[in-house]
Amino acid sequence: MECLICTKSINQSRLGINCCRACASFYNRASDRFDDLKCKDGEEKCREQNPKSTCRKCRLKRFREVLTLAEDSSPSNENVQEPIADDDNVVADSFASNVKLAIVKPSSFIDHTSYYNCEPSNSVTPLLDLIRKGYSFMCKIRRSGEFALKCGRRGEGEVAVDNLILTRVTYASIYQITLLTKEAIIEFADHTFEDFRSLPDSIKDDIISEGNFFLDLLESTYRACHHFPDDKGIRLSGYTVYIRDTEIEKLFEDCPDKIDKQNLVREVGKTMKQFSRCVRQYFESTKPTDVEFLALFGLALWKEEVMSHNESLLKIASRIRLEILNELHAYYRMRGTDDYASRVGNIFCLLSSSYNCSMATVEDFQVMRLMNMFDNVYRSR
Repeated sequence: MECLICTKSINQSRLGINCCRACASFYNRASDRFDDLKCKDGEEKCREQNPKSTCRKCRLKRFREVLTLAEDSSPSNENVQEPIADDDNVVADSFASNVKLAIVKPSSFIDHTSYYNCEPSNSVTPLLDLIRKGYSFMCKIRRSGEFALKCGRRGEGEVAVDNLILTRVTYASIYQITLLTKEAIIEFADHTFEDFRSLPDSIKDDIISEGNFFLDLLESTYRACHHFPDDKGIRLSGYTVYIRDTEIEKLFEDCPDKIDKQNLVREVGKTMKQFSRCVRQYFESTKPTDVEFLALFGLALWKEEVMSHNESLLKIASRIRLEILNELHAYYRMRGTDDYASRVGNIFCLLSSSYNCSMATVEDFQVMRLMNMFDNVYRSR
């Protein structure tokens, strides 16, 4: 099997098509920049002269051609299995205006109350079901832990959402909430993946430490879009706390006097604008369903960039990612989604955008650390 983009020999598919890791990484970085790229020869025919051409414009053009062919060759609705009425994973919200969907059960938001929901006995997505239960378990841990940190006290700026009371995050609580989030993600991975449970504690800690910001950014955006669909200025800093871009000064009301509050307010404001532009915007345009979010969260945990330093871990990650993608394809077929190859491409663009933003956020906070902020949080990174 060879990569349909650069002809390199491969042993697994990515992005729903046959492509190598390098080409998949390139697509994740450049998919939304086609108009900004320039062809080396100016005619967009570099690949006709050399299939391994390094011209980014022609490489991305080839990707679009392959994804279009994959979409055109996907099964028609006549051959799609009828949706199973009892399956909790069957959802009905639209991916996009040009996607033809079967009439199926509506999507449901996943939170700490979802843990005891009955699992379908005839599910075609058993791993995604485990991720659903594990994610809800993680939410329960975070909710209980943050409530304990507050010692049951009511906080400032209370906002009621669904069955939660959110309060404004404080400087003093950020470090404890960050540690709690990391431990809850470890519990999620232990609960969901047998391969993760079998790893030494030190390896588990390395994996989650490396991907903590990425995973937190994904899931907090998922919840923010649900709880505050009309307020893009809110960032969920924990499971029960938030920060609003117009109230950043209040975050630093309880911080030490030696900290340069004015500069920090400005820098945090820039970071929040970047988050809104790069991640939330993608979430709102892609509109991932609950099942797609579960796939995103699982793929984010086992992201190959995080595992690249360990060959055995990389093999485990590749196998689990392939299993997640196979179940996602089964979910699309069950829905009657014709262009699921294109949809998978959109999901990977969202994944890549979130990852890049999380890495930029880490760099931003490292700069803030030099200004004597969040020193404890980043000491181990």
